[in-house]
Amino acid sequence: MTGSPTFFLAGNIAKQKWCHFESIIRCRENEEIARRNVEQIKERGGGSNYYEIPVVEPSVYVIPNLKSLLPINSKSGFLTPPGESFEKVLNLETGEAALYAKLDAAKFKKHFGEFHEPVKITYSQWRTLSGRVYPLHETGDLENSEFAEKYPTVKAFWEWEGHCIVGIPDGLTDEFVYEFKSVSSYYLLHYLKPVAQAQAGLYAYFLDRPKTRVQIRVKQANKIETYEQKSSPDNAVELLKTMAALLEGEITPLPPGIAWKCKNCTFRTICPHVSPA
Repeated sequence: MTGSPTFFLAGNIAKQKWCHFESIIRCRENEEIARRNVEQIKERGGGSNYYEIPVVEPSVYVIPNLKSLLPINSKSGFLTPPGESFEKVLNLETGEAALYAKLDAAKFKKHFGEFHEPVKITYSQWRTLSGRVYPLHETGDLENSEFAEKYPTVKAFWEWEGHCIVGIPDGLTDEFVYEFKSVSSYYLLHYLKPVAQAQAGLYAYFLDRPKTRVQIRVKQANKIETYEQKSSPDNAVELLKTMAALLEGEITPLPPGIAWKCKNCTFRTICPHVSPA
């Protein structure tokens, strides 16, 4: 296991707290996904540490009439305004796909005139809309939309020791980073909690937040447990250093030591611990 990826997803790094082997495999397999995320962020106007979504309550304009906007980005000559982006979301009233545009009122009027009057919604409403369309692996469990606390967030990447770490916290305020997870039982909560706290800790380190707020919903009991603590830059850096060392083969990965983790692991057929060559 030599040679470290250049691009990482923060959640994959945090998986060390679940299993070293799974974290290594995830980091390698998802490097291309992380790389594409970095490129997308750069294309939208920023370099390293660029926040795609402001940490304020932004205005998002939803255009309900999809047919009138079909020419956008098509061969008919109508192009997306330079520097702006359009993506599909769901129109809750009609059930049809629609386009949303991150345009202020003046720019919208300039490019589309009076006919296509937008509907102004809040960021939280936009999160609900987008969560109904984007794949689960991009937005996380749909339970986030139903049970997680609603905060603005960012999609960003950060440079560390020649690597790029990509992340989207579940929420962000001036005081803390918010992370939400769900688990089936209190027994599993014991094992998931360190992973969630590690992921939140990475975000707090890169985003310079003094606290983390982690919530984990226990489905069996239909309860949400909340954990708040001071962020620890030392712990975050140690997690990053350990990940780099594991991938470079400088330290030996430790097995989870719990049989059911290996038995139920998605990567058991390719894991060198479970299925050694």
